[in-house]
Amino acid sequence: MPIALTEEHEALRLTAQRWLHTHCPPGVPRAAGEAVDPVLPAAWEKMAAQGWLGLHLPEADGGQGYGLEELAVVLEELAYALFPGPVLSTCLVAALVARHGSAAQRAAFLPGLADGTMPAAVALGAGRLTTGPDGRAASGTLRPVLGAPTAALLLAPLAEGGWCLLRNGAGLSIETLPALDATRPVGHVVVQDVTLTDESRMAELTEDDVRDLALVLAAAEGAGVARWCLDTASDYAKVRVQFGRPIGQFQAIKHALADMLVAVEQSAAVAWDAAAAWSDGARSDTAGMNAPERALSARVAGALSLEATAHCAKKCVQILGGIGFTWEHDAHFYLKRAVATRLLLAGEGSLAHSVAGLALGGTRRGLEADLPPEAESRRAELRPLVQQVAAAGSDQRAALVQTGLLMPHWPAPWGRGADPLDQLVIDEELRAAGVARPHLAVGAWALPTLIAHGTEAQQERWANSRGASCSASRAPGPTWRR
Repeated sequence: MPIALTEEHEALRLTAQRWLHTHCPPGVPRAAGEAVDPVLPAAWEKMAAQGWLGLHLPEADGGQGYGLEELAVVLEELAYALFPGPVLSTCLVAALVARHGSAAQRAAFLPGLADGTMPAAVALGAGRLTTGPDGRAASGTLRPVLGAPTAALLLAPLAEGGWCLLRNGAGLSIETLPALDATRPVGHVVVQDVTLTDESRMAELTEDDVRDLALVLAAAEGAGVARWCLDTASDYAKVRVQFGRPIGQFQAIKHALADMLVAVEQSAAVAWDAAAAWSDGARSDTAGMNAPERALSARVAGALSLEATAHCAKKCVQILGGIGFTWEHDAHFYLKRAVATRLLLAGEGSLAHSVAGLALGGTRRGLEADLPPEAESRRAELRPLVQQVAAAGSDQRAALVQTGLLMPHWPAPWGRGADPLDQLVIDEELRAAGVARPHLAVGAWALPTLIAHGTEAQQERWANSRGASCSASRAPGPTWRR
């Protein structure tokens, strides 16, 4: 499933999907990828007119007044269509100015970033600008700079600390670099004695601020790229015939597609979580609130999504076979987007090590859902069942089965046919009572198949409701209680 969860987000996603179907067919990113000189795509102004570049910006600053969750929904669809141009860098710079910029900087830059007239670039490479003795004239070389060839505004790091915003003009020289992902060009920027003013300096902005927020947005894009690769590979596996059978019937292809599906779902989940975490404290006065938890969510999203996207892109090419290696098929554009983004934002193992470091230091991401008012009536109904299980002592496993709480989403008599709200309430109540459900291992995915398609004899033997649920794990085990 995509990042969109609520009805409003799904409506936004479908709107973006329909618009992109009209304005960004496959020929658009292909034309950008084959162009000699990078230019803004022809549909850039129309895309910006939808308000998507400013979804996450305050209305007072020319934005739409929503948050990063809404932006993530649109970024996923833009990436699914591989919309070319500096979308990621423009949205990133806008988010950073909104969070950390002064009132003067927000007034000077956010309206243009929101309406697309000020496409932005961001220097995510190793270069830094240095300032002269007076601390005002900045010079240096930056590469690679994402979005530089078409940028009107550049966000660059300073060697002394902090970052600066530079308008494209006198003192800036931009050279287009050969790019692995030609749909999103990068550049080599030379800055020569550009005077830094109060408008341009962002002294409190740190490299972690920039990279973490870049990971949040890139994870949303990655979810779209990975989903396109899964859809393309799945569709091909249904119609490509080998040895008289569709290749989708072969176990190796089934497993590859299943692995891709897991990767896609993980990408969407961590991208949504990171966007939700970073939607809090969107302005500078609350930007320090729960910063370690937000950093953890961003780096988890980056570590999982960037790798998952590259994995899905490679598997897509592999499943497509010979056609996947041709220039005529679009798969290589998605592979290049996935690999280029990973190279730009993540060193080998660096994000995983960063996540481990935060976790070992005690940082945790609290995962609690805001439940609707009707959850309380469900809770009143379910709590006595949970208490019954908690009081069962060594017979907790049998009690979980008999109450339908072992796998509550399974249909009766094996479960309770619980909808998502009931499942969340049950999880909360079991956690509060100190009861942990046993892991059913293979049975967790084998038994639903028997329930849906097995004979009565098979269901009676392997998935009956009299305490032998999941006979695959009948061996005596420990009491499952925290």
